[in-house]
Amino acid sequence: MNSQRHLTILELIPYQPSSISTSELKSKLSNRGMVVSARMLQRDLQAMFDSSSFGLEKDIRTKPYGWSINAQWRGASTRMSMEVAEHYLLLEQLLPHSLPSDIKQSVHVKAEQALNRLNGQKPSWLDEDHHKHLKINLDSKVVSQIEHAIKFKRAASANICRVLYKEAHWLAFSEVSFFALVEQTGVLMAQFMVGTLHDKCYQLPIYRIRNVQILQKPSRTPSQTQLLTLR
Repeated sequence: MNSQRHLTILELIPYQPSSISTSELKSKLSNRGMVVSARMLQRDLQAMFDSSSFGLEKDIRTKPYGWSINAQWRGASTRMSMEVAEHYLLLEQLLPHSLPSDIKQSVHVKAEQALNRLNGQKPSWLDEDHHKHLKINLDSKVVSQIEHAIKFKRAASANICRVLYKEAHWLAFSEVSFFALVEQTGVLMAQFMVGTLHDKCYQLPIYRIRNVQILQKPSRTPSQTQLLTLR
């Protein structure tokens, strides 16, 4: 058993409902410098499938067979989610040239893993021809609601995407105080505080905020000292 080859194969197989064929896998392995015959690759896949230890699924409804990782597999929590993958691809595009090379390299490694999770298909809104105009892909209702909350100093409730233990989760916040909208490198960002006691200020891309509802209560306005905590 070639453990390194098996690990690489698993990295290239997407989670359901996406799938990948043996020929596509063979090509991706070749791009990584791993030249294997179709027959050897088929044996590797079948052996991992028969072991029931990797969450591997085989779609035999069509030929060539499609291979995928079961979305409910117990090991999935340690793998990169689709939303985290998209965030890494966006981050790679927005890296300033002044960053130290080791930081840029670590982001590039994560972006490569992200492409594997997305089966090599970069989201259309991250294409090089469009990334300068990302805000046109935003939910205009969310933007207008945040603008309304800022203008009339109203608190709001919202779902906000946060990355916890390397997984992206949509968390419901019962009270959010938006105080500014800013644009950075073509990405529209919202600045806000959460709750009534938390004093830190946050800034996130608008696409990571949804289900905004205006509340009938005044919002909090950060002090100059609190603005220094912007994360």
